[in-house]
Amino acid sequence: MTQFKCLLNNFYIMYKDGMFILTNTQTHESYELTAEKMAILGDENKAVLDEDFVQAGIVGMSAEAKMQELADDWPFPPITRLLTESLSINKNELEMFSGRQFWENYLGVCSQILEQEHHFVQPDFIKVIDLPDASEIDGKFYDLLKQRRTVREFYKQPMSLQQLADILFTTFGRFHEGFGDKYMDVGKTISWRRSSPSAGGLHPIDAYIFVHNVAGLESGLYFYDCHEHKLRMLKHGNWEKELLEVLMGQYFYQNAAIHIINVGNLHKVAAKYQHSRGFLFPYIENGHLLQTAWLSAVSLGLKCWMSCAFCDEFLRAELSLKKYMLPISIMSIGYGCDESLGPRIHKELEEIGYARDFVANMAMASTCKERVKTK
Repeated sequence: MTQFKCLLNNFYIMYKDGMFILTNTQTHESYELTAEKMAILGDENKAVLDEDFVQAGIVGMSAEAKMQELADDWPFPPITRLLTESLSINKNELEMFSGRQFWENYLGVCSQILEQEHHFVQPDFIKVIDLPDASEIDGKFYDLLKQRRTVREFYKQPMSLQQLADILFTTFGRFHEGFGDKYMDVGKTISWRRSSPSAGGLHPIDAYIFVHNVAGLESGLYFYDCHEHKLRMLKHGNWEKELLEVLMGQYFYQNAAIHIINVGNLHKVAAKYQHSRGFLFPYIENGHLLQTAWLSAVSLGLKCWMSCAFCDEFLRAELSLKKYMLPISIMSIGYGCDESLGPRIHKELEEIGYARDFVANMAMASTCKERVKTK
């Protein structure tokens, strides 16, 4: 097997359709390599003199140094790093839309999918069973689930420090101080749980909070210490304007009191699960945490909006994250309207020519998709 000793750390090679493809996972630029170029790439002395490789920034770090950096910085096989870096959105890829173009991109695909839903292939079945109504669920819990919805318009109203503390504790805190099992409660630090499940009880996700409008709390970036139930301030400031570009024009977060960024730590997972699938566990757990935080916020009379479409590069820099730390989601919480599309959005849509009932039915002709720039 040929060893490529001249590749920089952020380049990976894959073989597809009879062609070797070299991809820069930082810029997302790809290059097709001919057999001649592959031969040059296998010779470090020739590769560092090749003008194409030099201009593309491909030649550099030795294979030994590259693998050592991977070992120091990434606990899972290299293929998982390729996937993670390839899926990250960098600043040079951001593309923002406004007005009619924004809403065509935002709602267009929704209508197309809803219209074609009956065309989706369903699994074969041999009979259909009618189920009784879901009548045994507790009334308050059922009502809470009915109230949970995504809103896109927040009010400039502060939430209380107590509300913030309640949401953080019920979602990320030491909710269960023991497993309630004589074989598991052995007095060790691992014998505590959050309110939602975690692979191996490892709890690899931490919460960073952009505080914008919490009564009695200075605006800034905080880290929630789940072990001591404390907020640790990392930076002073307000990121409301910057978030518009970070979220690629999704302005629905504006005026929310807080923005919680869930960050997964792969080293915590790899300590027990060293196979490639283990790197997926933080993503799965993130869904549990979001739902718990959402229901906690709703029970306190608050509204929520969340997104996983954001600029990873910005968050990594602001939060000073290591390579093995993954920003997974942003969740905005505060006081807001009861409708999914509030009065402000209805007004904006009417100004650019969309009728309210037209939008409510998702009857958009566009098939545009949420996208970033491609090179």
